[in-house]
Amino acid sequence: MTAGIVLGPVVFGVLAPELHAHVFAKDSLPALEGLSQVGLVLFMFIVGAELRAPGATTAAPAYTEPHRPQSTSRHRRCG
Repeated sequence: MTAGIVLGPVVFGVLAPELHAHVFAKDSLPALEGLSQVGLVLFMFIVGAELRAPGATTAAPAYTEPHRPQSTSRHRRCG
């Protein structure tokens, strides 16, 4: 993220505006914007995959565990 700030108009555009305009030409900005959106989506996906609620379990055991018959259920039937 620091590299993005340094290469963006905040630092690079102020220190060397001619070089910044040459490196990031106006006709290349739409392609760079699309690429940055893809990178942002991938970054958010990875962050979301890394963060889990405390005590959360994965979904895999829920559908891979064999179904238990009713007679071994944890809850007793009333009536």
